Amino acid sequence: MCIRDRSTATPVTAATPSPSASTTAAAAGGVSTGGGGGGGVGKKILNYAVSFPRGESCRMCNVRLEGALFEIMRSNGPIMVIAPKVPAQGVLAFLTDVLPERSPQLELPRHSIIEVTTKGQVVLHNLA
Repeated sequence: MCIRDRSTATPVTAATPSPSASTTAAAAGGVSTGGGGGGGVGKKILNYAVSFPRGESCRMCNVRLEGALFEIMRSNGPIMVIAPKVPAQGVLAFLTDVLPERSPQLELPRHSIIEVTTKGQVVLHNLA
């Protein structure tokens, strides 16, 4: 994951993200299906504390992100974050004051840019 302070153009790099949660979640049993209709197909929601084989849980990822989040708090300019789904959910939860335990439930559409304004408003820009 790379966090770039666009006012000074200096990258702040966090540790490399773990293997994709979507590929290992089914094997770990850490995926629960949400209720709802839709022909019996429920959305998969990661359990916050389940650790994946040779991977990490959402909680461990959020703890690992703390250093990068403190760097975000210190910056004065716009910040651009490029991250996989689970770390991006943790950063979005932090920026929008959502409890970390609820970060796996945040919907992050693919191929889109999520802009968080200084007032906490979330704006979605679709690229596709």
